[in-house]
This record gives sequence, structure tokens and C-alpha cells, in this order.
Amino acid sequence: MFEPAIVLRKTQSLCPQCGSEAVNDVASGNSPAVLRNHTGVVEAQIVESGGKVFMQKRCDRHGEFQDLLASDAVFYKRMETLAVTPEREYRPQKPVHDHGIMSVQYGTGTFIIFDLTNRCNMKCEPCFMDANAGQDVHELSLQDIKSILDRAATVKDRREVNFLFSGGEPTLSPHFLQTMAYAQQLGFKRLHVATNGIRFAQEPAFAARAKQAGLHGVFLQIDGVTDESNAHRGIQNFMDVKMAALEHVLAAGLQVTLQTAVVNGLNAGQVGPLVQFAVDRGLFGVLFQPIMFAGRDRGVSDELRYSRRYTLSHLAHDLAHQVRWDWQPLRDWIPASAFALFGYLADRLQGSHPSSGLASPLIVHSKTRAVVPLGSFVNIEGFLGDLRRIIEQNVRGLDLIAAVQSAMDARFDSAAAPPNFTRADLYQLLEQCVARVSSVSEGWTQRAYETGDWRLFIILGMWFQDLFNFDLRSIEASTTVVATQEGEIPFCAYNSAGWREAVERMHHTATLSEWHYQHARHPIFAGGKLVPLASLVGSSSGRATTTLS
Repeated sequence: MFEPAIVLRKTQSLCPQCGSEAVNDVASGNSPAVLRNHTGVVEAQIVESGGKVFMQKRCDRHGEFQDLLASDAVFYKRMETLAVTPEREYRPQKPVHDHGIMSVQYGTGTFIIFDLTNRCNMKCEPCFMDANAGQDVHELSLQDIKSILDRAATVKDRREVNFLFSGGEPTLSPHFLQTMAYAQQLGFKRLHVATNGIRFAQEPAFAARAKQAGLHGVFLQIDGVTDESNAHRGIQNFMDVKMAALEHVLAAGLQVTLQTAVVNGLNAGQVGPLVQFAVDRGLFGVLFQPIMFAGRDRGVSDELRYSRRYTLSHLAHDLAHQVRWDWQPLRDWIPASAFALFGYLADRLQGSHPSSGLASPLIVHSKTRAVVPLGSFVNIEGFLGDLRRIIEQNVRGLDLIAAVQSAMDARFDSAAAPPNFTRADLYQLLEQCVARVSSVSEGWTQRAYETGDWRLFIILGMWFQDLFNFDLRSIEASTTVVATQEGEIPFCAYNSAGWREAVERMHHTATLSEWHYQHARHPIFAGGKLVPLASLVGSSSGRATTTLS
């Protein structure tokens, strides 16, 4: 029986064991109908107990389950209070959003993940897609890619979106550059790639070619600032690879966000050093993703899952203790959905569920690299409330600009601001924020990233659900979807609940042995292998790097 607890809200979830059975069914080739009408749906409660927040649920077949959602109940409840909910009901558009109980209900996707291939040139622990372990290759043809992009361009009520091309390792796709060019041709401007950086490191000209084709930004996977803190990734010269990739990507003028999977007991002590690493190099930001127990990690023991579970409240507190500046969890963090209010200034932006992601807006001085949380001198909670009222009053045009500036003035504490920071600097930060959600006007990239002495530096924490903390209410409001031949599927449903297995089985390109026979094997860097690199000035490890022939 569960311990006595305070019920914060109720939702629906999946039984982890029923869910695993469904994943295995579709992986074996059975119809994905079992996912649309899932028999493992159970009632769940979000509860507070002992200063923490848990999900509790019970399955008639498999008994009770409990998993941690937040290490700090006060922090969790504050994020719920600040959250922005969707402005209006959204009805799924078939066949794009036709996934039964896991269909998008209240959003059209503001971040679209697009897996070009499930092939990868690494074999990591953890890996939520279990790359290089299956027997089927799922690699999209150029025609498949164009069809999915064409469909994305026709979805109604969709404001400007970010595309994140992923995998596997997306740069292994022979159509990578053509994909960027075609997406740009359709009018999509915010094109990003999630990559391990190996191809960018090995081919100095590749980043420039990618930018010319239409690539806008790079999400570079990295779990720490030393080879030791990345040892679980299986590459001996890991940091040399990252430094080479960064050198080439930055030289090409691409925006870089570090992308980090955080595992308790493995690299939680690296979150602060990673933020400082990004600040020192003028990067765009850092995206932290607490481990989701899916793919390669779906079957870990309960004991290992409990010990490795890492929540967004862990992240906020760890960052506060690991950096040199005053970074307060309750003051300086907001739900990612709150950026909907900033997006409204350019257009409408649907809000996501408050537990799905958090953000902390920092500002960094372009010359001194000084870091200051925006919340240390701007009453963010008050400003968000002001924006809500402005939106409700349907203010437009010059009146909108005046109302927003008046709200900013009222919430700005000049005495607490950095030296010589003025209201004009504050207005420029707002312009940067708006430019990051709208590229309608010319010169949006300059306004988004290169305005004034201070620039926005956003730290994001994205909470990815697995079968143990699956929340169907959050799935319905997902703003991060995966674009596939079977439509646009909420990210967590795709990677945790069996939709990846269904899509890859239904649309597999070849068996692994057939692929190797037709195309030969691509290199896989694992087990402590060295990645061959051209000479790199300032090698992070101090070792001589391997020279490419």
C-alpha cells in the first residue's frame, strides 16, 4: 500500500508492465492498434509526500507502481502555478494526429523531431532509442523525407516551428544536405540537427556546406567537460571530437546548443561546469534532458532506476550549487510553456504541460562573459501576469508595444541590475526574445543573437516521460512531436510507449544484414575506440590526435 500523501492532481497513465508488453508486441510485427486503444491505461495520482512529488498508480494485473517526479515539492508546485495552458481546444488533424489515446489534442507542435535514420556511429549508455541493437534499418528515402516535410507545411493553425533533425546519427543519412535545402525551400527557417558531432569534427567543410543548405543550429551531445565524465559514451578521445566539432561549427556561423542527458550518480556534478563551458565559448544555451528509461534502459532493475532517476528540481538545485553566480531555483526558473506569452507578441504559441519542461533565462555580457539571472532584477512572475492581462485585453499594434514596455518598466529593479544596465538594454532583450520565436521580418537572426552588450542565454530542462511516469494529460498537450510516415507523434509516446518500434517495423528499409551487404558497414566508435581526427590546435586532453589520411 502507498504511504499517506497529499493528492495534488489526478491523471491517467500506463502500467509499465502492460506498456512493455505492448512495445514487445509491435516490435514483433503486430498492429499498432494496440497502442491506439491501449489496454494498459490506469488511473494515476500526483502526490506530495516527504517534501517530494511522486506519481502513484495501480494496475489490476501487475499491482502498484510509484516513481519520483520532483525532489522538491515547493519547486514543483511553483512551476505548476506559473504554467501557461493552451489558449483554445485543438482537434487533432487526421491523419497527422491519429494515434488514439496518444494523439496530440491541444497543440500543433512547436518543435518537430525528424529522425532521418536509426543508424548511428556510436553505441552509448544511456540511449533511449537503443541504437545499433536492433535487426532492422529504418532510413528514410529522399521521397519519404519530402513527403513528411510537405505534410508538415500543410498543418493548419501552426505557427513557426523548429525542426530538429535527429536519428540515430542524422549526418549518416546520404540525404542530409538535400533535406536542409528542401525544408528551407518550403519556408522552414529554424532547422537544427541533434548530433554527436563526429562528422562535423572529421570534415572541416561540412558545417559550412550544411549552413549553405539551410541548417541554422546544432544541438551537440555532451555529458560533461572531461573525457572521464563522458566515459559511458565509449569514445576515448571524446572531448577532442567535441572541440573539433565546435571549432568547425562556430567557424561556419551556426548557433550551438549543448545537449546533455543527465543521470543521477553519473554526471549530475557536471551540469554547472557545462553551463560555464557554454558561456565561455559564446554558445546559444544548454538543454538538459534527465534520463528517460526507454530503449536501451527500459528494462533496468527497479533499484537502478530509483538510483539514477533525475528530475528537473534536482537540476535547478544542482545548478544553484555548482556555479559562481546567485542562481535561485524559486526565483529564476519558469515553465517552458511560459514562453508562450513572449511568442504571443509575434504570434500565437500553444502552451505545453507545466511538468514537461522548464527554462531559466540568463543574460551574458558579450565582452566580460558575466552571467546574471534575469530574475535577479526583473520580477518575472509579475511580468508574466502582466502579459496574461495584456493578452486577455487583446491589445494590438502600438498600444501593445506601449503596454509591454510599461509592464517591463514596472517589474524592472534598476538598483539590482548589473552596472550600467538600462531600460534600453531591457527592451533589447525583449526584442531578442521575440526574434527567437518569429522570423517574419528581415534580419531576425541578428536581433535574436547579436543585439547590444547583453544577450539572452537560455538554460532548458526537458522532462521526457517513460512508462513509469507516463502522463496522458501531458501527452495530449505535447508541443514536441516526432514527424514520421505514420504522422506526428508526441515525443514521449514515440520513444517510450511503442510508436518508435511500430514505425520502424512498418517502414523498415532493410534488415541489418541486407543493409551491410548492400552498403557495407559504417564505422561504430564504441568500447573506448579513438575517432580519427585531423590535427586540432589546443586539444582538450593534451594528447596528440590521430591524423586523417
